[in-house]
Amino acid sequence: MLLHLYGVDDEERRSAYIKAAREAHKPGWWRAYQDTVPRAYAEYIALEADASEIPGNS
Repeated sequence: MLLHLYGVDDEERRSAYIKAAREAHKPGWWRAYQDTVPRAYAEYIALEADASEIPGNS
């Protein structure tokens, strides 16, 4: 597993990375509204949501 290769031994951090990888391909909540908001704003929401989900990011 890559986490082992990169020396990520902390179980909490490993779990966070695994969860993020599993959820990476799930559509975000904003997708339901993409027909009602301008495209640029929808892209901003998507980027902001992704940024708030990075493990270890405070």
